[in-house]
Amino acid sequence: MSEWNSLDKELEEKVIKITDNTLRFIRPKASKTYRLSCSICNNIIGTSEDMEMLKQEGCCENCHLEHYYKNKDKWEKGWRPEINNK
Repeated sequence: MSEWNSLDKELEEKVIKITDNTLRFIRPKASKTYRLSCSICNNIIGTSEDMEMLKQEGCCENCHLEHYYKNKDKWEKGWRPEINNK
């Protein structure tokens, strides 16, 4: 995937070519971006609850509910489960 390129002091762009189409994304340089999928199960972030959990813990709400409480001590030290549906 292409990198973000500076347009000026405040904006940057990313250009992605998909078959015959070119997509151009422009964002403020200081903007915070998030993944579109869970870093654990790779499912799409599809609800506002998923998005809030992604911001807090880096995963979807379901993965947090499934794995965090049973492994709280390990989780808080950086452990994350390996799930093979990526």
